[in-house]
Amino acid sequence: MRPRRVEHRVFRISRVFYSYRFFVRYRQSANTRTDERPPPPSTMIRGPIVAAALPSPSSSLSSTLSLSLSLSSLSSSLSSLLLLLSSLSLTSADQTALGRPVEIRAAVILPAESKFITTLSKVMPVLDIAVRDLYAKGILRETDVTFRFMQKDDKCEDIEAMRSGFELIINGRVDLFLGPTCDYGVDLVARMIKFWNAPLLTTGGFTNDFSLDKQDPKSKYFLLVRTGTLDFQDIGDVVVSVLKR
Repeated sequence: MRPRRVEHRVFRISRVFYSYRFFVRYRQSANTRTDERPPPPSTMIRGPIVAAALPSPSSSLSSTLSLSLSLSSLSSSLSSLLLLLSSLSLTSADQTALGRPVEIRAAVILPAESKFITTLSKVMPVLDIAVRDLYAKGILRETDVTFRFMQKDDKCEDIEAMRSGFELIINGRVDLFLGPTCDYGVDLVARMIKFWNAPLLTTGGFTNDFSLDKQDPKSKYFLLVRTGTLDFQDIGDVVVSVLKR
């Protein structure tokens, strides 16, 4: 029991240290920032989708789809976008009244390196196909709803994921967070989204606490939605059941 207590205390001290380091960086950047906001990033039009042209690893659509696209991933992305649409508030009603389509701004916070399972180069084409499918089936109309996907590379690090979330919130509205998927990044960002009033969808988040009941708005991970089926506890129960059998 004593080594476990020491390990737990070291873990908590390291978390406090990294959180303090992040806020020091954030305060320094806030003090050096002038009143003028940086110009918005250039955008590229991909059919009906408006996607932020931020740096991302270059790869052809065909090679990406052959590695990552499957029917389950496509349906999962489609369900995520439908969930986002149903969660939209009526604050954008003035845009519809003026004849302008409602823009849904989604932050995609994922690692860019190909060594990870879920990366920006794999997910962005799937989101592209999912949105096009919504328009093709008539579920949404391009004249009513458009999508802007803002990419951020979190390098699968908790501090980078938190920094990316703060930058996107400060520089504009965010309606939905897609990712992060690494557990430490999910932990930090998911604690803040209930104050930003933006849901977070992730295929990661396998730690047991992420699968607890989140119906109470006071819960730690309120507005966090895991699209995966199992967490670490469930996987452990499956292994134990197989061994017992």
